[in-house]
Amino acid sequence: MQKFNQIATIGFLCCLLLISGCIKLPPTSKTQSEAYKKLISLFKDEYQLDVKTRLIGETLWIYHPMEHPLFKYKVTKKGPTKSNQGKEKISIKYLDAVYKDNQFFVEYDIGLAKGYPQSAGYGSDYSEELKSNQRLLLDAIKRSFFDLENLPTTAREQRPPKFIVLIVADIKIGMKLTAIMNYSDFEHVNSNPPRIPHDEYSKRYINSIEGKTAIIGDLNGKHLDYTDIIWGDFLAKQIVNRTFFKYGKSDFKPSSDSIKELTDIIKATVNAYNYTEFEGASLLNLEDQMTERIPSSVLVIK
Repeated sequence: MQKFNQIATIGFLCCLLLISGCIKLPPTSKTQSEAYKKLISLFKDEYQLDVKTRLIGETLWIYHPMEHPLFKYKVTKKGPTKSNQGKEKISIKYLDAVYKDNQFFVEYDIGLAKGYPQSAGYGSDYSEELKSNQRLLLDAIKRSFFDLENLPTTAREQRPPKFIVLIVADIKIGMKLTAIMNYSDFEHVNSNPPRIPHDEYSKRYINSIEGKTAIIGDLNGKHLDYTDIIWGDFLAKQIVNRTFFKYGKSDFKPSSDSIKELTDIIKATVNAYNYTEFEGASLLNLEDQMTERIPSSVLVIK
């Protein structure tokens, strides 16, 4: 599953790069409702995509059902391989984070683990249908809402949504890819030049893949739990995302001090958005059941 998530993140970032700087913007939208109508029109009339949308508070939900696979597979020339030469490294065995009662609660089990290189003889990537439709979905968001950035933001009606939840589902087998993004991050990474580096955006962009029978045949997104995303919940998911990046893909390898690493990650997350409306963080080590409590005064840079 982690491998799938990494693939999906890379795919979405590629789509962002494809649409940057090559879009003809339609007439300016002066209100959020005008931008929303334009979005629906682009999906239906220009791109001819089956898309269901719902605006819940300041969160825009976009659901695109497909009868095509999300992924394709390609076999390797060598076929299955494995090695008995193991290597120890600091790895995440378990990780979760939630926001409740004005605090971030992190449960983790991080430590040395020995791994052995092996391959099943195949690799996976986005299907061509998914790549194409993702590009069009993100293109439509950009064409509909980006010109609102140049208007006064005192009135909610003149602002784009704070968060976007984009779901692409294979309704034949019951799998879906869900992306949660902060609208400002999306706008900044697509500006010319980008105001957020692409590697930083990959840490902010929440991505998940899951399957369930309720998705099969769901043309209207009835299985979804539509909510207005709040900052605390979004940042809790981002803490998890940044931690997996640190321990799996970062050029700067983590130390053996998990509390310090998690504290630094939480600090980077909340300060990226100048978020101060929380009391602190609680870190529960599942290995020894010890809890470290960190006040917001330590985490917020003033």
